[in-house]
Amino acid sequence: MNRMLGWVAGLACLSACIGASAQSNAPAAAATPDMRYAKLTLKNLPPLEAVLQAATDAVPQAKAAVADWQKRMRTAAWVPRFELRSAIGQQGLREYTVVNRTSTDALGMTSTYRDSYATGEDPRWLNEYQLAVMWDFSQLFFRPEEIDIARLKMEAVRVNMERDAVVAGVRERALTAYYDLIESLRLLELETYRASVPTIIRKERAAAMVDDLADGCLLKHLNRPPKAGGK
Repeated sequence: MNRMLGWVAGLACLSACIGASAQSNAPAAAATPDMRYAKLTLKNLPPLEAVLQAATDAVPQAKAAVADWQKRMRTAAWVPRFELRSAIGQQGLREYTVVNRTSTDALGMTSTYRDSYATGEDPRWLNEYQLAVMWDFSQLFFRPEEIDIARLKMEAVRVNMERDAVVAGVRERALTAYYDLIESLRLLELETYRASVPTIIRKERAAAMVDDLADGCLLKHLNRPPKAGGK
């Protein structure tokens, strides 16, 4: 009985080892090719000038769009400024008494007039409000914000000067990737390299590099709708 159990355990262990060996020797899944560029050939490849221009346009450019803001700033100078003023406090108020007086001139003419004199002073509370409307037309010619505008324009010029160096580097990389793509496409036209996996991968890598630098220029060119008449 013990011998039979040993045979059963041995067969089970052998089956498990065979299954594990079969799984370890199974072929790995093949890498999926990038089918986006499967139809890309020398005939439908966009020209170099279009690729370089797309790479240039892909680099952000600083713009100091302040023309409309300056116009509105000048118009705002015509809008009045309203100010509400208030004065609250204590102020002395004098009390006056009016009397009739007479005077005689050198000719003996007598005249009567009214006169007044202060008889005392009492404190009074002052509570006044004023509404003022003012215009500052000097800002039609110059506003303090124009200094900020000048600084903004200078900063845009500085950023664009640095952008020129970035554009030169991007165009150089796009040029290298473009001709690497052309070389791989020419090789794939030959019978010897038509089924060459390294050459196919080289084509996909170069095409992806061009599109990364030129904002998808190749895919946009491949996927654009055909013109009317089939031309």
